[in-house]
Order: sequence, then C-alpha cells, then structure tokens
Amino acid sequence: MSTQTVTRTSILPRVNLLPPEIAEKRKLQQLQAGVVVALTLSVVAVAFLDVQGGHSVSAAKHKLSTATTDGGRLTRELASYSDVKTTAAELQASQALLDQAMSTEVQWSSYLADFSVILPSTTWLTSLSMTNTIAPGSLASPKEAPASIGSLTIQGVALKYNNLADWLDSLKPEKGLEGVYFSNAAENFIGATETIGFQASANLTSDALCQTPGGC
Repeated sequence: MSTQTVTRTSILPRVNLLPPEIAEKRKLQQLQAGVVVALTLSVVAVAFLDVQGGHSVSAAKHKLSTATTDGGRLTRELASYSDVKTTAAELQASQALLDQAMSTEVQWSSYLADFSVILPSTTWLTSLSMTNTIAPGSLASPKEAPASIGSLTIQGVALKYNNLADWLDSLKPEKGLEGVYFSNAAENFIGATETIGFQASANLTSDALCQTPGGC
C-alpha cells in the first residue's frame, strides 16, 4: 500500500513592499524622460525647419538678386534703343528730302549714250542742247511734273538726206522725247563734198525725269 502526497500550488498574491514614495519617484522619472525626449524631438524639428527655411530664404534672395540684375541690364539695353524711333523718323525725313531734290533729275548721260549708238557714220553733230525748265527740288514727286519740262535742239552735218531722216526717225521712240522734227536743213560743201547742214528740235517730256525714288 502506497501513500501519495498531493501538493496544491496556488497563485500567491503579489505584495509591493516598496514604499509609495519610491513608486511615485519612478513615475516622475519616466515622465521626465518622456518630456526630455519630446523636447529633444521638438528642438530637432525646429532646427530642421530653420535650416530648410534658411535655404528657402537664401534661394529667394538669390532669385531676387538675379532678377534685379537682369532688370537693370534690360533697362540699360532699352535705354540704348530709345533713339531708334527718332533715328528712323530722321531717316524717313532725309529720304523724303532726297526724293524731292532728285524728282527733277534727268539722266543726260543716257541720252548722250543713245545718240552716239544710233548716229549714222555719215552724220555727225556740231551742237547738242538739252534744257530742263523745272527748278531743282520744286517737285515732291516726278508725277507732279507738267507734260513738257524742256526742249532738245540738235545741230549737225550729214552727207545724205536719207541717213539724216532715218536718224531722226530713230529718235522718235526715245523715252522723254516728243515732236522730233527738222527745223532747218541746207546744202553746203566741204571742199568738193556736198553736205547737209541741219537743225532738229524736240520737246522734253516728264518721262525724261528719273522715276526711281532717290534718283536714277
């Protein structure tokens, strides 16, 4: 016969033997530690925001400085171009004066060149007179000129009437000439050679004026 001993283990109540002052002190220390951590985090956050704010302020100051510099440069450039309108107006006025001064111009050299080309070898000139009766600069535009602006008078010698007549006919299409005709013709002799002394006339029309602004 055996005897078994059964021992029942029960949960014993926890007894806090520490004085209440020590427990309160621990709670105060924990609270203080939490406050310190919170303050530390706050300081770090403020420092971070301050650094970021400083960077933002520096960037803003840099942008302001750059904008101020660019604004000053553009203002100076604008000032350098302030006389463009004045110069353009002066140029336009000068061009108008030039056009007016050249509106009565006749390019005589063109007529002399044409006459030399169409003059027959059996005919030569002894006198050529071309007059423009319009005062220089008296017209704002060649379009304001009257129909007749002057005259042409030619004196010369020819060996044959036919050559002389052909030459005068060739002058009729010449721009600016109108009413080409013989005003006088007489037979003469140079030694034993019979010649014809002649005089011809024509009107100088407004077509003889340079039509291009500023002259021919």
